[in-house]
Amino acid sequence: YFDEDGFQSFVDYLRDEKKYVNTTIRKDIVMLKVVIRWAYRRRYHNNHMFEAFRPALKSAQKKVVFFNKTELEKLENYKIPETKLYLVRVRDVFLFQCFTGIRYSDLANLRRCDVHDDYIEIPTIKTVDSLRIELNTHSKAILKKYEPFDFKDGMALPVVSNQKMNQYLHELCKMAGFN
Repeated sequence: YFDEDGFQSFVDYLRDEKKYVNTTIRKDIVMLKVVIRWAYRRRYHNNHMFEAFRPALKSAQKKVVFFNKTELEKLENYKIPETKLYLVRVRDVFLFQCFTGIRYSDLANLRRCDVHDDYIEIPTIKTVDSLRIELNTHSKAILKKYEPFDFKDGMALPVVSNQKMNQYLHELCKMAGFN
């Protein structure tokens, strides 16, 4: 089934029925090929046509969106309502990311032992490099705010799951007037 026509039918299904975007389709094709390649090596089938399939999926360059200094200050100073105090921690963690440039995956692994007086030193998850990131007054203040708390596994900050973080950030930014 997974010759060129079969793959194209699968791509059409993902685009037309599932309404997937090209980047998701490309990712799914790669994962499917991994499984088909595994089955081929174990001689569950002898169809090697899947190797030649290269879908013509266009993808636009991702637009980099960032906060400027004024917007960061607006978010930092936004008065969060008493009924939404869980957003304070999310805002602090997000601002720490902004002030240090640290990825979520690395932030989720940031331990107190990685924090030094003027810098943090972390092994990155994505590139497996060791990074030394200088701390500015804003990032130091955030770390100091959470020093009295004892987080699970020696975490330095109150990091929630990536999905919850995104959900809460969306809620916070909407409340603060960002679109």
